[in-house]
Amino acid sequence: QDTRKPSLTVPTTPIRGDHWISANAADSVSIASAGLFVDGSLIGRRLSAEPFRWLLRTRDLADGIHTVEFEAVDSSGNGTKEERQLATDNGAPQLGIEASRGELDTQRGCTHFSVRWTVADSQDATPIVSLVSVEPRSGSKSRIFDAEVGSPDQKFCVDLSGGRTYRAAYRATDLAGNETTATISVTAAHPARGSN
Repeated sequence: QDTRKPSLTVPTTPIRGDHWISANAADSVSIASAGLFVDGSLIGRRLSAEPFRWLLRTRDLADGIHTVEFEAVDSSGNGTKEERQLATDNGAPQLGIEASRGELDTQRGCTHFSVRWTVADSQDATPIVSLVSVEPRSGSKSRIFDAEVGSPDQKFCVDLSGGRTYRAAYRATDLAGNETTATISVTAAHPARGSN
């Protein structure tokens, strides 16, 4: 008798690196063999017993959409298949950042900056961009206002206790988890010095 229709589990978001693909099949007697195919090519070898799992090395594939097919054959030679689409993405997003000239806020004693970024990814139309850090180049301690690490904040204000030059870092992350970081240096405005 034919195997019952098999089930194939593949991720619904793009994947990268090495990834296990699982499948299930049942038959009234027994499953003689099961194979996993990507774009028509057998991955690894056919298996004759559960668990039906294959290691997919996505770096061996071009980034993009692939057809994954699970085939199960019973001991009588009857076969059945299940097919899914799978996206692979091993490329990091491209991230560019630029900052406005600093504006001094004399009431708060800090300099305001606005950051603009451009981000592109071959498999993800909207990678997430977040602030990683804003630190003085001098390595000293300084306070940052109006921004939170891990957020998409594009505006921040730095006090002058850490010196005048700061490095701001942003990270872009796509759906597959690929990341890239870009940094930019900004120079804080200095209040005019009066005579003592």
